Amino acid sequence: MDIQPLIDAMESGQDFERAAQIKRYMKTEMDTIGLTVGELRSATRNFVKTLRQQHDWNAELSRQLVSELWSQFNWTLHQCAIEVLVFDINYHKKDAAASLKYCEEVILPRLDGWALTDVLATKVLPFLVPNPQYLLTWLDNDSFWIRRCSLLAQFPQIRKMQADLEVHQQCVDHLIDDNEWFIQKAIGWSLRTIAYKQPEWVLSFVEDRPNMSKFAKKEALRRLQ
Repeated sequence: MDIQPLIDAMESGQDFERAAQIKRYMKTEMDTIGLTVGELRSATRNFVKTLRQQHDWNAELSRQLVSELWSQFNWTLHQCAIEVLVFDINYHKKDAAASLKYCEEVILPRLDGWALTDVLATKVLPFLVPNPQYLLTWLDNDSFWIRRCSLLAQFPQIRKMQADLEVHQQCVDHLIDDNEWFIQKAIGWSLRTIAYKQPEWVLSFVEDRPNMSKFAKKEALRRLQ
């Protein structure tokens, strides 16, 4: 699938100083294109809309486009790949098993950085996993970005007070001694989000776990103290 029109459109309006800033901030060796998130999202979605008009669009074609973007040594195009998954999520819901398998085999192993991980984990994966228990299979992955996904993929349900708190508890307890900062941040963030609607549950949860890191605990109780 030819992605050059998308690249041309983004490069024609880029800010080179912003591109350098993105590269430094994301600590990536890959190339970058200097666009704001809004500009990137607009360019990507306009490109996909054009493709939808040219093809009988479906999840398989969407995955082909994502693969082409993901294969490039360009961090911005990786952002575009995740954005395509988000924009095409209704197509992927209809082919959830195949799209989940695709994400696990192609996208997850090469995740690098919170900006890519968090969008995928909160806006794509929750709609592909067959049930909350499936997230437990990622807890022992060597990649801490994938372990982080096991926590963040529950966010849509947490915000609606529809989360399986037993599964979330299992995830937190399994990762509670994880030394990775991004895991501890996700533990605190998830518990803080639960605390908006269920503060007593979070207070009790934290009190029952004296081995929780000070950082995760502080993040979890930030709005309760």
